[in-house]
Amino acid sequence: MVTWSSLVLGVVLGCLLTVVVLLVRRKQRQLQREIDRDTAARVVDEARREADAIRKEAEIQARDEVLLARSGFENDMRETRKDLQTLERRLLTREEVLDKRLESIEKREDGLTHREGAVEKKRESVEEMESEARRLVDEAKRQLEVVAETSREEAKTTADRFSPRREM
Repeated sequence: MVTWSSLVLGVVLGCLLTVVVLLVRRKQRQLQREIDRDTAARVVDEARREADAIRKEAEIQARDEVLLARSGFENDMRETRKDLQTLERRLLTREEVLDKRLESIEKREDGLTHREGAVEKKRESVEEMESEARRLVDEAKRQLEVVAETSREEAKTTADRFSPRREM
């Protein structure tokens, strides 16, 4: 038979055991929370480190892209400058050729102007000589008419025989 003392002892032991189980479970939950906190802290730290690594990698990649773009731009600028210098040299050469052509044309024009002046003077001289020759021929015809008292037709025929224009 179960005695009261054993029953009380059993109840006390049961209560103690319940308290111990509750304390152990509480301690397990506390330990689990600490483990979870530690795990969460490790995950957060690891995520931060990964984020830092990714950020640093992205920065390095961005710098590399900037350097590559800058290098490409500088190469393009060098080529453009080279092309512009080539074009400038070609333009200067063309300009020199055109200047020489212009100078040559101006010299020809001056020569032609000088020749035109000489030709005009000769033409005027020839016209004066022709005019003088006609005047002399007319004078000679009049004198022949007067002297010979011949008709104008006869004097003209005689004058034509002695005229230097007879060959025309």
